[in-house]
Amino acid sequence: MQDILNPNIEYRNSKQIQNWSCGLPTLRAGPQSRILKCSKQKINQEYQAFSVSIIWILVIRNCFGFRASDFEFLTPCSMLHAPCLKPLLYGMLENTFIHLPHIGPRTEIDLWRRGILSWDDLELHLKDWPENTERRRLITRQLHESINSRGQAAYFYNLLPSSERWRLYRDFQDRCGFLDIETTGISSYDHEITVIGLYDGLQTHHFINGENLEEFENAVEDYDLLITFNGSRFDLPFLTSFFPNLRFRQAHIDLLHVARRLGYRGGLKRIEPLFGIFRDSEIQEMSGYEAVVLWHEHLGGSPDALPTLLKYNEADVVNLKTIMEIAWEQLQQELENEVGRLLPFNLVNGKS
Repeated sequence: MQDILNPNIEYRNSKQIQNWSCGLPTLRAGPQSRILKCSKQKINQEYQAFSVSIIWILVIRNCFGFRASDFEFLTPCSMLHAPCLKPLLYGMLENTFIHLPHIGPRTEIDLWRRGILSWDDLELHLKDWPENTERRRLITRQLHESINSRGQAAYFYNLLPSSERWRLYRDFQDRCGFLDIETTGISSYDHEITVIGLYDGLQTHHFINGENLEEFENAVEDYDLLITFNGSRFDLPFLTSFFPNLRFRQAHIDLLHVARRLGYRGGLKRIEPLFGIFRDSEIQEMSGYEAVVLWHEHLGGSPDALPTLLKYNEADVVNLKTIMEIAWEQLQQELENEVGRLLPFNLVNGKS
């Protein structure tokens, strides 16, 4: 592997010299550096004080309708008195380099270790390269495209390796839909969709066969990112077969593969307890087979069948969010462990 870092450059970018890794300045001498580490007690004390401040800010915001952007003073630069702390709301897309040409997982880790932590840092670093190198031109061009494509989930979805698409979640969580379908069988050729559940993080929207199922096609266009469990093989192909004009333009995270990467095996109901999720007793033992039975009971006139089926489907989509949140944290922690430092992922303005 060719390292894109230039070992002869001494990094003088202030963002690289004063960083978040421990609450004290990083001492650098060329590419070699030492990171002075905080004591665990200091981190805990600062975290407690900072958490109380954040809670009061959120209370004021909810009561008086302030936006997250009204609190822009809570940025990494203004938090140098407690730089060990990770923000409550943060994304990592602008700290990601793995979608750029000539940058693989090992090179990305090396960049972070050397204090090149954001697209701005990398842009400054590339200016020290010889201008006539093809690698510099390719990386710079793709980097500028990335900067201009902020807010376009599909753009980064097509560039990121499939194993790293989980990184999209925090940056697009306000335009994210958690999706699950109920059907009369496994094959889309001789079975049909009975219920579609779409959860936006606050409210579940149901689309029911015979009532409003056709409205799903327009409703799903409001989302830039879809999250499913085994949706790559089941939900999305079934939907495109059922709706001939439907073409998913959204980015997609399949939590089945994310969970397997973390060592969780089995279907959604099997892994939910491993994430601390327990369903209501009424639907706790239900499976896809019972969902089919409930639909036929609904068609037969049972007044309780459809509400129970909708409750079952709602648990599916709501629980996807919990799993996504926990999995994101675990995968981000894996990166930090490999890098050997806390990564200063950015506050995501406007999220709540």
